[in-house]
Amino acid sequence: MLGGALFFVSAVAQWFLDARLGDTRFYHSPLGHALYHSLGVPAYALLAVGLLGLYLRHAGSFKRLGRVGLLSTFALIALAAFLTLGAVLIEGAVLGRFAGALETFHAVVVPLAVGSMVLGSTASGVATFRARLLPRVASLLLIVGPVALVAVVLGGLAGWLRLPPEAAWSAGWAWLGYQLWSEGKR
Repeated sequence: MLGGALFFVSAVAQWFLDARLGDTRFYHSPLGHALYHSLGVPAYALLAVGLLGLYLRHAGSFKRLGRVGLLSTFALIALAAFLTLGAVLIEGAVLGRFAGALETFHAVVVPLAVGSMVLGSTASGVATFRARLLPRVASLLLIVGPVALVAVVLGGLAGWLRLPPEAAWSAGWAWLGYQLWSEGKR
């Protein structure tokens, strides 16, 4: 639940920083860029923990494909957390001394982290949809949100237009977290 909320808060904060600091010297500095990406690390880490909890609690509810999908989703989102944390630490530490290497690292890490989040969320949405662990709408949010976000970004329509897909995606994660939390209280 908290991971989904943080995921959306980090998306809004990143959008705000893009809109307000987009072409400033600080924004393009390694430290500014590291701070920008550091917003997502706690959200990714909490999402990974939530997925592991979902798997441990409901592994018997999924067929083999669902179990493999959830475990791979956990691995992909944990990878996104580690890659983002690595980018933050490296960008913050080198402070521009290796600008060319940093740009190459960033060009590889960001697509891997985002791609792993999209694939992982879509697989989780399909697995929870098939196992009927969540209401159908919540599972669909985990599928439609990331796919719509990719369509917006690849269509060159980023900016504030990326917020509705990220809100849908975040709502799916928050709903999943709430479902796990409410099951634990019974």
